[in-house]
Amino acid sequence: MSLQALFVLFVQTSVLLGVALVACAFLRRSPAIRMLVCKTALVATVAMALASPWLRERQRPVVPLDTVPLFLQTTVIEPPSIPKEEHPNADDFSPDAHHESHDIDPLAIGTAVYQYGVLLMLLGLGIGYAKLFLLRATTQAVTDQPILEAVQAVSKEFQVQVPAVRAGTKVSTVFVAGILRPTLFLPDSWASSQDEATILSVVRHEVAHIAAKDLQWSLAYRVIHILLWPQVLLLALKKPFCTASEELCDMRVLESGSEPKAYASALLNLRDQLKANRRRVPIGIGAVTIRSNFGLRIQQILSYQPGRGARLSRKVVVFGALGTCLCAGVVANVFAASKAGTVGRLASVQNIAELRGTTEVTISTPNGSAFLGKAWVVFSDQRGVDSAEPIAVNHGRVKVELEKYQGAFRISLVAMMPGYGITFKRIIPTDKPVKTMTMLRTTTMVGQAIGPDKQPVANAPVVLKMLTLDSKEPENHEFLLPPPLIATVLATRTDAKGRFTMPSLPQGCSARVDVVDSKYAAADLWETRKKLGTDPITNIGVIKLTRAAEIRGIVRLNGKPAPGIRLGAQENNSGGSTRGYWATAITDANGRYVLGRLNESVYNVALDLDSKIETAYTAKAHEHVQALAGRCLMGMDFDLISGGVVEGTVTGPDGKPVANAQVGIYGPAHPQSSAWVQTMFTGADGKYRFHVPPGRQYVYLMSQAESNHGEDITVANGATTAVNFQMK
Repeated sequence: MSLQALFVLFVQTSVLLGVALVACAFLRRSPAIRMLVCKTALVATVAMALASPWLRERQRPVVPLDTVPLFLQTTVIEPPSIPKEEHPNADDFSPDAHHESHDIDPLAIGTAVYQYGVLLMLLGLGIGYAKLFLLRATTQAVTDQPILEAVQAVSKEFQVQVPAVRAGTKVSTVFVAGILRPTLFLPDSWASSQDEATILSVVRHEVAHIAAKDLQWSLAYRVIHILLWPQVLLLALKKPFCTASEELCDMRVLESGSEPKAYASALLNLRDQLKANRRRVPIGIGAVTIRSNFGLRIQQILSYQPGRGARLSRKVVVFGALGTCLCAGVVANVFAASKAGTVGRLASVQNIAELRGTTEVTISTPNGSAFLGKAWVVFSDQRGVDSAEPIAVNHGRVKVELEKYQGAFRISLVAMMPGYGITFKRIIPTDKPVKTMTMLRTTTMVGQAIGPDKQPVANAPVVLKMLTLDSKEPENHEFLLPPPLIATVLATRTDAKGRFTMPSLPQGCSARVDVVDSKYAAADLWETRKKLGTDPITNIGVIKLTRAAEIRGIVRLNGKPAPGIRLGAQENNSGGSTRGYWATAITDANGRYVLGRLNESVYNVALDLDSKIETAYTAKAHEHVQALAGRCLMGMDFDLISGGVVEGTVTGPDGKPVANAQVGIYGPAHPQSSAWVQTMFTGADGKYRFHVPPGRQYVYLMSQAESNHGEDITVANGATTAVNFQMK
């Protein structure tokens, strides 16, 4: 059950129990109706709890409860605009180190607290029954004929099974206990000190509890309270429930002809004896208890008037139960989780529509067994940066609230379960809403890392960099670049011989791994692309590592260091290379950056400004930068400038503005000699606006790149150039 469903259930049962408690407060003169209200409210609460996992949300509830309070929310990991890249000199990298916020799972903590609470309360119930068992063993069967005759006569009067009668020194008051074997417990020598009328009235009270099945209802209440103990109003219901039960038994005693003053005197004597002993009744129902509403009972007994019935007519019971059930239904209907609309579709991978509604996905295993794992939502921003956050799983179902991921370029659902491989499915963009996801069977990848000196690379982290669902190339099919939250779960280390083992990968897929060591260049993702077999173990052989190259520099704004700026190096493709080498980094407090673990090649080094900065600044990239293995290239600095502006409007075939259309631009900031393009999405008015360094630019509409070749323009420093597009 999700946190939202638990919160909605808590609100629903709170309203229902609150109404029941208010009704009991107004029905002080009618214990029979109070008892009916308590019982039906208890049953309705159980029904709500049992039905909650299968009840679907209403499309438009009267009082929608579609959010969870902060103290119940699953930890939300804010999508970082710039994920931190490893520093080449970071020797303390640990693949098993999770960010602290990732490890905090409120649902798991809440589940653990609930389970411990249930266990403690069950332990208390067990101790109570153990005490009752010991009390049976330490008491003696009563042989006094007056007592036995009174019990038999009253049992026949109430048409119930004759209870056993036992007495002992450890019994502090008269009480009845036992569902299968009802037993009347008496204090030692109590019967010999009482007159016949007192004995008869007290026995009538206890046998009346048996006749009303109060023992069964008392056990049912205890079990329900244990299972639903976080609902504190159940504890508040105990007093009116028990008080009504005692008052009804008192009325049954008085209806049988007992004299009110004598009966009240007998109860007062029992009360005094109980105060002296201060012993609690173990799992039973006594005529008096220290914490009962005893004074009010005595007043009602002394003011008793014949004719006040202790029983309700069948018609009153039926209509009262139906009324309570109707109240429960109205509460469940009024206070309900709102059902969001259907998932929006995207016209193309390049366009991002407004995300609305909820996507509900059922996760199952190939053999149909229950899904008992963890799930994450992985979302990518417009620059392809992946982030992840855990999502609650309720009976194998997850609900993805799409509004939380506005602006996400891609949304995927990722699931992991012991015994199965990591499985993922794209939710946005998609041609049709995703409803199901089947876990893939697992295989374990084994391999070996060898350095350029042909020696094993020992104790180095091995991480999963890319996962493809089949043998097709990733640009034509589904693939996953696991964000740190998931990648670290799958990470492993090489042993002294450079060997590594990575479990929980899906059979029949393709995987790319990297051996993370600052001395070596990042593994070629295309060369390390390995097909995972259908056997429990897949041996990918040897990964050959090469010496790393480095590029260093400073980013400045108005001559001062600019910290927190993301930038990257992408392999220059002017020579026909399709390897796609790349690396990213972030400037430190002094504006310095280090692009490490580069393969020997020619790169374009450019800034990757976030949306806030790029609305005012830009910077010229370094093109055709030669990086040599084992060498560090210094002085690749950047200066943030205002530059010029390229702006325009995107309209549809009807001439109306088109929102969320993606516009791309190549130029000095992002040269065409690499695949890294500067992009922007149009606003609601169809407009876009780029800041670019002065020089020649190529602007095009990315959603129609083949049919619309764009425009070549030249932008002057401080000037604004307009380029409009009309979709075909």
